[in-house]
Amino acid sequence: NVQQFAQHVKKAGLGLADYAIQFFTFVPDPTGYVTMLHKGDGSLTRCAWYNVPQELDTVLEREGPQGVRHVTVGVNGSYVVILNCGLLLWGSGIPLQLQQLLEDAEKRRRSVAVSIIPFLSPS
Repeated sequence: NVQQFAQHVKKAGLGLADYAIQFFTFVPDPTGYVTMLHKGDGSLTRCAWYNVPQELDTVLEREGPQGVRHVTVGVNGSYVVILNCGLLLWGSGIPLQLQQLLEDAEKRRRSVAVSIIPFLSPS
């Protein structure tokens, strides 16, 4: 994943010395990742991803330019995205209990931190 990311950065002509990595999320696909980069001078924030579930790809295409705070990716296409504005987005495949917790947090306007163990399926 990290090697793939480094190759993509080089191919795009970007220098990692100019960016701080806010987060780097591994995905079940061994070549996939999601990362958020901040330019050191504060002029640019960029969300980059590769080989993520199709539904998440669509969400990141649409929401990436507005700002993504965090992304967690699990098995069977599951994911949770927290946007900079605080809005929560999640996809199919997340456990029912997690979906209920997210819906409750959204209703009550509570902050959320999410982590899915990406390589274990629910029992």
